[in-house]
Amino acid sequence: MYPKDLIIPKYTTNTGYRQCLREIFKMIPENYPDTVRQLEEELGDEFDKETRDEIEYDDESAGLMMQYIRNQTKHLPIFQRLYEMAAARFLSRDHEIGVAILYAYDYMPFFHKYICIFLNNPDALTEETPEYSELMNMLN
Repeated sequence: MYPKDLIIPKYTTNTGYRQCLREIFKMIPENYPDTVRQLEEELGDEFDKETRDEIEYDDESAGLMMQYIRNQTKHLPIFQRLYEMAAARFLSRDHEIGVAILYAYDYMPFFHKYICIFLNNPDALTEETPEYSELMNMLN
């Protein structure tokens, strides 16, 4: 279930962004791959805090949450347009790619709010919704 009542703080760093992403995707630290330790052993060096933070990512939780969002929204033309425009950034029309892009640093605050509006009150969702307008302007 999507954290539709989660208010994400304004982030200004990569670390802040990744923390918000972990909360939205409900990442489970125990699911983080043991990649950091393995890579450190292979390279014979310890990673800095930023590098560790980048690598500690729960792919399973992220995939499940993005699949949930797609399943809830794939039948709605307003989301289809949004996903196609986002995917076009990577020369694609694939909606799964579009969803992933909408969780990127610049788009996530607006997309998260937009998803929350939809999940809390689907009838309130229109092309005039400020978050939708902002996303479309950013994607154009």
